Amino acid sequence: MKGAQREARGARTSDVSRGDRLHAWKRSHREAATVSLARMRRTPVGSTLTALMIAIALTLPALLFLVLDNLDRATGGWDDAAQITAFLDTGAEKRLDRV
Repeated sequence: MKGAQREARGARTSDVSRGDRLHAWKRSHREAATVSLARMRRTPVGSTLTALMIAIALTLPALLFLVLDNLDRATGGWDDAAQITAFLDTGAEKRLDRV
């Protein structure tokens, strides 16, 4: 008797099919899209400026990456050929002795 009472106390799991979950997910996204489009229609200038700012924010890093990648490819051989050349005057010791 005690075992049966313990089983009845816990939370129950409900069987929700994948089709029901998918339908709820689609409905939720459809409602969110409808609300978003309604807001965009009420404030077209603000919505356009917001979309423009998002586009700029996404474009700048991509553009920077492309520029740096192209510069790296254009100067690919320069990194390997790093050299220092020193030209020494052979008569420098003689002049230092005179000072």
